Amino acid sequence: MAYYYVKHTGSSTTAGGTTKKTGPFSGLVATAVYGSITNAITYGAGSGDIICVSDAHSLDHGSSTKTWAGPTSGKPLRTQTVDDGACENSAVASVFQEKITSGYDLRLSGRHNLCGLYLDIAGDVEFVNDATNVRTEDCHIIATAGLMFRGTSPAGYRNTFTPINTTLDASTLNFAIGNKLQMVGGAWTATSLFDTNKYYTILARLDGVDLSSLTGQIVNNYGGGTSDGMIDVELHNCKMNSGFSVANETFTKEGQRVSVYGSSSSSAGAGYQFLIEAVGGKVEDQDDSGIHRDDSVAFPSGTKVSASCLTDTNASLAMPFWFKLPARTALLSAASTDTIRVFLTSETPLDDTDVWVNLLHADKTNKHTQIFLTTQNAERMTVASAGTALDTDSSSTWKDGASAIAGSFYKYYIDVDTGANGADCVPTVILNVAIPSTQIYFCVLYDTVA
Repeated sequence: MAYYYVKHTGSSTTAGGTTKKTGPFSGLVATAVYGSITNAITYGAGSGDIICVSDAHSLDHGSSTKTWAGPTSGKPLRTQTVDDGACENSAVASVFQEKITSGYDLRLSGRHNLCGLYLDIAGDVEFVNDATNVRTEDCHIIATAGLMFRGTSPAGYRNTFTPINTTLDASTLNFAIGNKLQMVGGAWTATSLFDTNKYYTILARLDGVDLSSLTGQIVNNYGGGTSDGMIDVELHNCKMNSGFSVANETFTKEGQRVSVYGSSSSSAGAGYQFLIEAVGGKVEDQDDSGIHRDDSVAFPSGTKVSASCLTDTNASLAMPFWFKLPARTALLSAASTDTIRVFLTSETPLDDTDVWVNLLHADKTNKHTQIFLTTQNAERMTVASAGTALDTDSSSTWKDGASAIAGSFYKYYIDVDTGANGADCVPTVILNVAIPSTQIYFCVLYDTVA
């Protein structure tokens, strides 16, 4: 492992020294310090090495694109902010350390770990080759007038970006697709997140990110075209703006899905929030000010919630809209609780070609084996007329706010009997809706019955 020291006052060009140092940067001779991160990489920093950047480092590259080439195998190159007064100690920069102006870019290739850096880039922050891997920790990265960590060619599909407790500021544009994003904590300052470039793929998961500036779409200008690629975006426990939306185009392919869980602009809403949009429709939480099953169990906030599902014209038997009910333990080994019961209501009469349940549960003897069950009509693709009507639910109380729902609503339940094979487990309950342009409300908590 070698150490490379960086501050704008440094003058080393070839051999700045690779041994670990202590004390203030002012105590290091100028020829032992590189004047930029680029120079440290150019003159030797590579796999497993550490570039120590002073928190007082301040370099404006002006109108000049810079490339940081990391190792393509082995350990990443670590670039770490350190205390200007004690270079052996880690630090987090509070003002920019390196800046690029006039629309030029910062380009990264290979494997990088960036820690505590503050970068101000007027153009794009880019991945420039295939399989670039960048992990940031406690960083602040600005792409003022460009795209944040975009792939520069179709070969960039396998790039990965993992920001940990990092602030991303791309207020003009946003994260470009073609990479996999795994973001934990921190904040993302942008009015929309995934600005698109057709043909590419979006793979992203955000956990606990402050997205309160998001007033536009999560996915922008993508999903409706025949040449558009795949979308798999998940947001978990993020702070949201009340004005956000999922997309400005209707998704048209099976592989296009955005899921938002536990993410809200209010404290109470975060406890039960969910929103899923995919080909065929969307489903989102409906609190008890609207239509809900009064027999359901309230969340800790005291709110009872239903799943409000609205399909679009793309929903069909061949490509239904689907979503999962929340996971919970089911005692399927007992005869008194070996049947999963799902409750729903709609102003449209429904049968088993319109709505059905797919269930996966552990086998009683071989718990590592999952058993698949479905309530879908067996002749679903060839049935000439309507399927079998769903079972009428005469015992549940559904309300619209504080009042009973109108008499025009049909109330149903769907049973999935696991019989003698069910084990006590956390089953996977998947609801499928094939009827187009229809509003259906589901109770988010299923029952277990005999």
